[in-house]
Amino acid sequence: MGIKVVLMRLWVIAVCVAATAVLAACGSSGGQQPNPSDLSDPLTVMIPPSTIDASLPAEPVIFQLAVDRTTAGGLWRVAAAQGYFGREDLSARIEQLPHLDQISTALAAGAIDGAVVSTDQALLLAEQGLPIHIVLLLTSSTEGTVILARSDVSDIEGLIGKRVAYRPESGGELLLRVALRESNVVPAAVQRIPTELVDPGDLLVRGSVDAAVVSGVEAIRAQTIDPALQTLYSAGDRPGLLSQVLVVRDSVAQNRPGQMLALVRTWQSLHQLNNQQSEFVVSDLAALQKSSPEQVGVELSGVLVYDVAANAVGLLPGGEYFDTTIRTIRTVANEAGVIRGNIDPQTLIDGSFAQAVASAR
Repeated sequence: MGIKVVLMRLWVIAVCVAATAVLAACGSSGGQQPNPSDLSDPLTVMIPPSTIDASLPAEPVIFQLAVDRTTAGGLWRVAAAQGYFGREDLSARIEQLPHLDQISTALAAGAIDGAVVSTDQALLLAEQGLPIHIVLLLTSSTEGTVILARSDVSDIEGLIGKRVAYRPESGGELLLRVALRESNVVPAAVQRIPTELVDPGDLLVRGSVDAAVVSGVEAIRAQTIDPALQTLYSAGDRPGLLSQVLVVRDSVAQNRPGQMLALVRTWQSLHQLNNQQSEFVVSDLAALQKSSPEQVGVELSGVLVYDVAANAVGLLPGGEYFDTTIRTIRTVANEAGVIRGNIDPQTLIDGSFAQAVASAR
């Protein structure tokens, strides 16, 4: 199965919650496929009332935000380029810190106020003793990370005894472990081949391995060379598993609630732009990443961007992310030895600011 643009709804208790509220009038979508958020009725999204005053202005202090090289990190830079921070009277400085140890050091020193990290990285930071909370669920990989295999491997169980290439300590490794766990295949039964400097897909195409965990762009390249390659499992099979989140230091969230609300609204503006005029997002991302619009388009099509309504449900009890996803990530990361599993993942989540913005709409 080739890589394709996947249109998804975030279902929580059988209710579609990926609803988008219009923040500003935008132009035509240029004939692109409708996003599920455009097909949802915002009035059907049940957001409990919040005790936070959503009209609080942003505090006049510069918010220091660290972003990584993921699509979610790039989208915050697009929001800045589009002037969305300024529209919320939010002063912010964005710094790119690609390594988790850099983010950890900066958070501990108070050099940054928040950071874009993966969910498993947020768990690791919390386990290190950093006083942080997840305040926004930003993106989730759908077709952005997949397990490709040769034609003689028909399912995950078929990987037993086979060679599988992957990048260690990556979302791909997490995806592989979850796929094996769901199929009751112990990791030791698979010949896992860690690779950092080589595209795992190249090893698959050359016949050096039987399967590989690759990005969407890498999968397209590999399947172009060998159309017989098939997708065994994708991040879309477990929505939210490979997710990027915004973590904020507790003292900042407590002392600057207006900034937290402004951040939520800024992200919602970016989400709206991506829904209705994604060509601007693709163009800005390509310029920022020094990449081609075609490659950025493939990367962006492989992720689900969460809006404020989805956050206001997903980050609260009863939401899929709160109830199930983050616990699954904690369990798998614990089994992999990435974390010790001493943190209750649900206590790391603070959906109150997304709740306040969504319930005030």
